[in-house]
Amino acid sequence: MQTAGQHDYYGEASYCAFLYDDMEYYQAVIGLIERKIAAGSANTHHHNNLGVLHWEIGQSGEAIECFSEAIRLNAKNAHAFKNRGMLKEKTGKLEAALNDFAKAVAIDPENYSLNLNNAYMLLKLERATEAVDFFEKAIRLGFNNEIVSGHLATAYRKSANPEMAAHYEKQALELAKQN
Repeated sequence: MQTAGQHDYYGEASYCAFLYDDMEYYQAVIGLIERKIAAGSANTHHHNNLGVLHWEIGQSGEAIECFSEAIRLNAKNAHAFKNRGMLKEKTGKLEAALNDFAKAVAIDPENYSLNLNNAYMLLKLERATEAVDFFEKAIRLGFNNEIVSGHLATAYRKSANPEMAAHYEKQALELAKQN
């Protein structure tokens, strides 16, 4: 855990790699974090950041291993579950992705982003009735735009609730006009 006055050089280096989006910089930061891990002084966040770096340069297998290690070190790391779920979704492992998204929401139920990930995956898996609850929760948590309202309308339509579908379709159009 970082204390007052401590500087998170590794987190900053990871951020810079994403910002500059340069393969040489990615490799340098990966090496930096891997040396910290080898020295035995890494934490769950280092493994999660390392997973994101590997993912960014197309190394999905290494990324999954890093996210899994971050979760092993801290089973309450919602971001590692979300990241692993997103990668599993990209590789077509939808049920496994949903499992990770559900765990992330269970850890941090008031995070609208995690609720949206869960909702989108449920909708993708044709589990629209379940998706409705997570879309609505994300909106209650303060996040709504025409995309979320549009997907919620779709979930209601697939759940055989045309009145609510029409309501959210109208809302999606109104929100689109504002943007």
